[in-house]
Amino acid sequence: MELHVVIEGGRDLSGQLYRQLREAIRGGRLAAGAQLPPSRLLAAQLGLSRKTVAEVYARMTFERLLVGRVGVGTFVAPQTRRVEQSLSQLTSFTEDMARRGMSVTAIWLDRGLYAPSPEETVTLGLSAGDQVARIA
Repeated sequence: MELHVVIEGGRDLSGQLYRQLREAIRGGRLAAGAQLPPSRLLAAQLGLSRKTVAEVYARMTFERLLVGRVGVGTFVAPQTRRVEQSLSQLTSFTEDMARRGMSVTAIWLDRGLYAPSPEETVTLGLSAGDQVARIA
């Protein structure tokens, strides 16, 4: 994989680098797992400061476009599938997942009636001998 970035002189050098890297990732020219050049090497190739490249890498790492591995390098992060739902119609989580071809199961880990904790007693205004239902 060869990284092709062109920085034009003038202003917003970090913005130019950010936009080109982001588009390369979103456009598939930089695949998930692809290693990017070290910031000092890319800075030298593009005539930018190392700080500028490091800031772009940090921003893209924060946005989960890149992942840095200490002592190894910076890599394109695996892209996760976004879950989007129209807000004009409310559906349950189970219905949403079924529409996406996924199955959902629920398992009771614990359920029952228990003596309330001191916080529950105060918050719920419970009396001695009252119980609370808990489910997990």
